[in-house]
Amino acid sequence: MTQRPQEDSPDRSMRRHEVELRCGLSTNTIYRKMREGTFPRPQRVGARAARWPESEIERWLSERPRAGDDDREE
Repeated sequence: MTQRPQEDSPDRSMRRHEVELRCGLSTNTIYRKMREGTFPRPQRVGARAARWPESEIERWLSERPRAGDDDREE
């Protein structure tokens, strides 16, 4: 049995609670950042359900400035 390349594998969907835990943000902060356009919007998967693609959350985390990161040379 051969495995499919990773690019072909479907993106895992994350529930809001998982996103909160992974990003360290509250529900209010997530929705505020979405309104500001600084956080990925979820995809609707039902009448009352939405999920975030894990790849979008990982991309947001990787692009987010980290404490202690700056461009100053010493």
